[in-house]
Amino acid sequence: ESLVSSVPGATGALYAMPRALFRPVPEDVILDDVYLPMTAIVQGYRCVLATGAHVRDQVAKTPAQEWKRKRRTLAGCVQLARRYPRWMRQWSFFNHKVARLASPLLLFGALAGSGALSDWLFGAQLVAYGTCAVLWIPVRRGLRLPVLSACVMFLSLNLAILAALWDGLCNRYDAAWKKEPL
Repeated sequence: ESLVSSVPGATGALYAMPRALFRPVPEDVILDDVYLPMTAIVQGYRCVLATGAHVRDQVAKTPAQEWKRKRRTLAGCVQLARRYPRWMRQWSFFNHKVARLASPLLLFGALAGSGALSDWLFGAQLVAYGTCAVLWIPVRRGLRLPVLSACVMFLSLNLAILAALWDGLCNRYDAAWKKEPL
């Protein structure tokens, strides 16, 4: 995407832009690493990845830390989409930051559709979601089962999207980043 257009955000760990393109970040904006690149993009500039840049960042140590981080960043996407609806005309912003917010709604639609079309498919989906729900607590407490952990992460991500949508629609934003203890 960086080769043909723009990426809609930068990694918060390292990004740079020409001083002339900088616009002050409103104090309540959650995602400065999306806000700043998007302000440049809508001015007609591009945001690209520097292939030679290297940075080290620490990943969340626990599922709870990842949940909190994901919910916050997804709520930031809701915030920016609501505040700057014209940004939705930028394919990269819409595709990367907004469309994924529809994921749980599409999953509900798929479940309802399969219920109307096939008892077998509907049952299989319920078993899959039920398995993820049952394994939620053991995986969050550190049980490592690669395939099942991926299923739980999928469920967790979609629940984080729902929580972030709620936060975004209720204007419940916390722009101050609170670093988790290591």
